Amino acid sequence: MIPIRFPDLDTKNRALARLGGRYSVKNCRQDELHVPADTLADLATAGLDFQVMSAAVPRQELGGPVISRQVSSSAPASSCLVRISSGQDGQVTAELLGAPDIHATAPSQEEAVERLQRLLQQQVNLGSLVAVEIPQQHPLAKWAGYLKDDPDFDDYVEEIRKFREEMDRREGYVPDTDECSNTSSTPTT
Repeated sequence: MIPIRFPDLDTKNRALARLGGRYSVKNCRQDELHVPADTLADLATAGLDFQVMSAAVPRQELGGPVISRQVSSSAPASSCLVRISSGQDGQVTAELLGAPDIHATAPSQEEAVERLQRLLQQQVNLGSLVAVEIPQQHPLAKWAGYLKDDPDFDDYVEEIRKFREEMDRREGYVPDTDECSNTSSTPTT
């Protein structure tokens, strides 16, 4: 279960109405729920604002690529695919996959790869090659908030809430009003 926090009680109630009956949800503090990971996309597509309060789910950056001419010296080394081919003359060519104009030839595979590495480093140092970061974007992110201005949405959520209350009443369900504790009830070994 992942703890998520809402900006206000109305948003939390809308989330409860949306998730109720379909997912196992733990109702915690006034502005917080504990939900399974697969509900996050559902809430995002519903246009509900929330914040993940745990490192259990990686935070996803949204937006376009970030281009930088600087390659940080503390950044981890990048890797790329290199095509190795042998010529009829016994020479070995290492070619940067997707960029046939960037290649190096030598008598052995190891030497050809080392020459290619030096050539790539030289291109990076000259600014001919730049580092491009492409942040991962959740495929459903484009739908986040699409109902925020729907004039009938609050009525729809209210009907869901009434339906859930009626179903709970018929089944004799009593909601858990306890605060979430800071400890897990799952035994650890």
